[in-house]
Amino acid sequence: MVIVFVLLALCAIFIASLWMGSKLIEPARANVVKPGSLPVQDMRIDSASGAKLAAWLLTPPDAKGNVILMHGKRSNRLDMLQRARFLFDSGYNVLLFDFQAHGESEGQHITFGHLEGMDAASVAKIMRQRFPNMPLAVIGISLGGASALLGLHDHDIDALVLEAVYTDIISAISNRLRLRFGGIGTWLTPIFTSQLRWRLGITPDQLNPLGHIAAFHVPMLIIGGAEDQRATANDMQRLYTTAGSKNKKLWIIEAAGHEDFYQFNPAVYQQHIGEFLSTLHTLPRSTVKTAGG
Repeated sequence: MVIVFVLLALCAIFIASLWMGSKLIEPARANVVKPGSLPVQDMRIDSASGAKLAAWLLTPPDAKGNVILMHGKRSNRLDMLQRARFLFDSGYNVLLFDFQAHGESEGQHITFGHLEGMDAASVAKIMRQRFPNMPLAVIGISLGGASALLGLHDHDIDALVLEAVYTDIISAISNRLRLRFGGIGTWLTPIFTSQLRWRLGITPDQLNPLGHIAAFHVPMLIIGGAEDQRATANDMQRLYTTAGSKNKKLWIIEAAGHEDFYQFNPAVYQQHIGEFLSTLHTLPRSTVKTAGG
């Protein structure tokens, strides 16, 4: 009888994991309404992921640099509007877009940074072509930061801000399952990671931002929440330690969890980001990378 109960319980767990796996990768569609308070220009960008991406571009007079904003999982460019407004007012061209399978962009599945990394590279290429010889920074939140590390190369950008980025997909899934199911969540992790190959055609090794960060030597700011249990402060420390940049900073925000760090404390966020980006546009023009790398 006990054996029957255990088998039934295991079957229930397996079926539940399949359902949860399908929910994790399903598209996060949304109707993205253009803000009336910002002079955004509509764009459609053809991505190497195969999707056409919906985007907005902001171009202030006499811009001093470019910033691409990359949103988190199951989000879209609307969640980046406060950052966009701050950066636009600070004199930066700003591009905010929906990753494939998010918002109003095309795409069949969320892939945790695999196809989204191709989106990141395609968007960076467009900004290089449109604004040659101007410095380019990326601010990536969670999935956005992971996609930047997975899809971009050191020569694609001039500065990188990473907010609450996972180190590797196994740790990311394990952290989230532990939050939901307690200690048993760690034991459930392989059930979910094994679905990556047959659902998305990728392996856990392909979703390893920590394994890519050493190749980036551009100025880098890594931000985490002290109370974040999904992308932990320890995870942020590992990213910081491994990063190849000699000009890198780690900012752990006290009392913050896995949340929007801008909304957590707008004034302090603006101060940190403003100071970090202020050195970017003072680079000698000859050191700024061109569209060809």
